[in-house]
Amino acid sequence: MRHSILVVEDEQTIRELLGELLSIEGYDVVSASNGREAIRLAARQSPHLVILDASMPEMDGLETTGELRSQQETCRIPIIMVTAFEETRTEALHAGVDDFVSKPFKVTDLMARVKALLAVQHVESEAERALAYSRGLKKPFPRVSD
Repeated sequence: MRHSILVVEDEQTIRELLGELLSIEGYDVVSASNGREAIRLAARQSPHLVILDASMPEMDGLETTGELRSQQETCRIPIIMVTAFEETRTEALHAGVDDFVSKPFKVTDLMARVKALLAVQHVESEAERALAYSRGLKKPFPRVSD
């Protein structure tokens, strides 16, 4: 299964670069140039991960994160915030950001964080599926005889 990633970046050059890098790594990429567009796309397309710029006009990364976390359709999508400002990190954690990449970023760092968050998301999904399955069982699993 190919994972989809929503890249939210107001600078077109960076948005396109991230899109190309992620595509080369085998991800399907959807992009938005601002927070409002990102919220609409995330609700409609349910990406597996969001890479979000902290500083954008209209609606910054913190506001966008808060809005994504407040909606049922998007509240569990992992978010990596890209920021040049250290002071943004604490506020972003409180807003619900899962990880950070500092500008300028190394491609290897970004890809490692993307892979790690997608792996965590997969494990959480499988655990939820197993729990839902086990709650639906009428009788316990059969015991394995010795």
